[in-house]
Amino acid sequence: QEEIESQEGHLKLLDDQVSYSTLEITLFYEKDIAKPTVVKETFLSRTKTSLGSGWDMLVGLALWCITQWPWYIPIVLLIILIKRYIKKRQK
Repeated sequence: QEEIESQEGHLKLLDDQVSYSTLEITLFYEKDIAKPTVVKETFLSRTKTSLGSGWDMLVGLALWCITQWPWYIPIVLLIILIKRYIKKRQK
């Protein structure tokens, strides 16, 4: 019992010390903030960028057309059937 009371007293002492403790925080910050540099584009650099973008768009369009190949077969067959029907009807 004596040991328990001794430990409880010690815990109470630690609890009191924690209650009265202070926390010191030091923050460091820089006042001088770097300003972003503005790059002025020339007409030639903008033209080069536009040509590159146009080329990328053209390549994208060509690749999209290639991915649509499953639709080409039924469309071609439909066109052939329509032409045959028109020829038979004219005779």
